[in-house]
Amino acid sequence: MKTNLLSAALIFLSLSLPAQDKKGEVLVEDAKIKAWKQAEAAEYQSLYHFSNSELESTLLLVVDNDSCYAQIQSGEWGKKEGKDIWVWKFENLRNVRIEGNKFFSDKTDGEFVTFDHENRQLKGLMVYKPWSSWLFYANSRGHELGATCGTVTTHFPGRFPYASWRQLNKAELEKMTQSDRQIMKNEIFARYGYIFKPQGEMDRYFRKQSWYQPQKPQVNDYLTGLEKLNIELIQTIDKNPWQPTK
Repeated sequence: MKTNLLSAALIFLSLSLPAQDKKGEVLVEDAKIKAWKQAEAAEYQSLYHFSNSELESTLLLVVDNDSCYAQIQSGEWGKKEGKDIWVWKFENLRNVRIEGNKFFSDKTDGEFVTFDHENRQLKGLMVYKPWSSWLFYANSRGHELGATCGTVTTHFPGRFPYASWRQLNKAELEKMTQSDRQIMKNEIFARYGYIFKPQGEMDRYFRKQSWYQPQKPQVNDYLTGLEKLNIELIQTIDKNPWQPTK
C-alpha cells in the first residue's frame, strides 16, 4: 500500500495552527459543514484521511455494484532485524452500506459532507464514533471529519491493481495466461506485506517490485470481502489452493 504523501504537509499544517483544546483538534464550525450529496453511492468511492502524523489513518471506501467495502489502514513502528520499520495495519468494517449521503457500518456511522477550512472547501466523511485517539478535524460534538485524499483506482500498486477495487469476471480471467492469474492473485497478498517462501517463485518475483514490503507471515484476516471473492474466482479457474503460492 502506498505511504500517505499528505503526512508531511499535515504535520506542517498542525504545527502552524493555534491550539484549540487539550486534544489539539482543529474545530470546524458546525455552520461550515454541509451535506455532500451525490446521485450514486459509487461517487463516494475514495480515500479519506483521518487524524495526523503517526496517529493518522486512511479509510479506503470501495463501491462495486451494490456492495460497499470499507477498510481502515494505519500503522505503527516496529522492529525488523534491529531496524525501525513502519508496519501497516488493516481493519475491515462490516455491514457497510450507503443510503443517500449517510454511511453505516458495524464500527461507526456517519455522513458525507463538505466543510470549509482556511478558505478551502473540502469533501469528506464525518464519523460519529471516531476510532482515532487524537482528532485532526472535528466538530463541536466530537465527530471526526476525514478529508478525501486520493482515488481508489490509483491507490494500489502492481500489474493488476483492479483486483483489489472491482469484482473480476470469469470471461476476462480465462483470456489471461495462468501465469498472469497467479501474479494477480498473489499481488493481493503481497500488497499486505505477505512473506512468501524464501527463494520461492513468488518471493523472487515480488522482491524485484519496489513497492513490496515483506512483513507478515499471514494476512488472510486483512483481505477485504471483494478481494476474497476475486481470489476464489481465480482459484476455481486454476483449481489451485486458496492460499498464496509459495
